[in-house]
Amino acid sequence: MNKLPLWRFGVDAACLALAPLLGALGLLDAYGASPNFMLAAAGGILAGLALAWANVYFRWGTWRTVGVFAPLYLLLGTPLATPREAAFGVLPTASSPRTLLAGLVFSWKDMLTVAPPVGTYGGVLIVAFFSTLLTAVLAGLVAWRLRSPYWTLIPLLAMFVLGIAFGTRDVPPPIARGVALIAVLVGWLAWRTFMSSRITGAFNGLESGHGESRGGQQLLVRRVIAGALVLAGAGTITAAATPILAPENPRQVAARCAGTTGGSLRLPQPADPFPQICENHGR
Repeated sequence: MNKLPLWRFGVDAACLALAPLLGALGLLDAYGASPNFMLAAAGGILAGLALAWANVYFRWGTWRTVGVFAPLYLLLGTPLATPREAAFGVLPTASSPRTLLAGLVFSWKDMLTVAPPVGTYGGVLIVAFFSTLLTAVLAGLVAWRLRSPYWTLIPLLAMFVLGIAFGTRDVPPPIARGVALIAVLVGWLAWRTFMSSRITGAFNGLESGHGESRGGQQLLVRRVIAGALVLAGAGTITAAATPILAPENPRQVAARCAGTTGGSLRLPQPADPFPQICENHGR
């Protein structure tokens, strides 16, 4: 039995990375489009997929995977989620593990009570880093451990919902992100289903058989092109109908439902003048 060809693993990894990234973009405005946010989200996705691949490739058990997940979170979380508490912006310090552990509980509340942009203070980047890291790990394990790929939708859609709930009303075009997510998931599921029907157990345990015929490859290309055209048409119709079907009231997010956006705390930013920083601390 041969290992899964690199190009097939690459297709899986690309789709499983793009889907949670589309969900994480819902938090973009909450973080003020900060480069630190993009690094935290991208780093969490890449690290999560790498851990999931190592679990399947080296046949790790559950406890070994958890044992690697915890130090991986603390190690990468220092520069990605708590850069202000890292020595030289990278190395762990005495306070960074404490912030990372406490942030697993309190950073979610801070995302709802701190007025955007939330910046990087208080470990608020933990929401972006931990959510993408956990999503990528679960999606990778489900995709490469279970025979049916449809279970992978659960963590990927959960990440998209999280981006909506903890984001702001002014997010990157939600229709475009939704259509792109559907296109990625439907295309990936169709590809996985087609390949699994041709090669029994091809994606179960990262093993595959040999040799698809040229005709089968051409059929796959035609199906992918047809599916892409259908998705493009559906996206165009949806985008055209949105102004007609969209509600007049603004979109509701978790922070607004909690009633905290009007008088929420705004953490001081480095560019703020000194009197404003004192005023924020005095609230």
